Amino acid sequence: MLPENTLVAEAKSEQRVNVPLIPTNKPDVTGAQVAFLSETLSAKAQEWCGARYRSYNAADNTYQPYGGGPRRACAAPIEAASVPVQQVADGGASEPDVNERWCMERYTSYRIEDNTYQPFSGGRKVCSRPISESANNSIRSAADTTVAQF
Repeated sequence: MLPENTLVAEAKSEQRVNVPLIPTNKPDVTGAQVAFLSETLSAKAQEWCGARYRSYNAADNTYQPYGGGPRRACAAPIEAASVPVQQVADGGASEPDVNERWCMERYTSYRIEDNTYQPFSGGRKVCSRPISESANNSIRSAADTTVAQF
């Protein structure tokens, strides 16, 4: 027998719901589309690696690190994005400007949202590409005035 101050409650039986973890509504992608996307991404990755590393060898996708050591496989940031990112129409998204493009190619940790990158030591830093103007060094003569252009 239970003491008087004991509360007894009845519980209903559990109802379990099975929810699949893998989505069942996969998009229809043909083998030709996959091959085309793979070739396009591969070409873009090779283009990126070739621009980034002077010692890049497209035949085996490797480059020679500046500090020496064994050759390393090039992993372009394009390969990391296996799922295409959808942009909202008229949501302010536009093509990156010259500075943003330079920073994206230079730093793999670059974030376009706040224009920063993560250096190997310390906190995030603002990215600004060096302004390099080529020197013309031509000399003009106009009304007995000599001007050197740089």
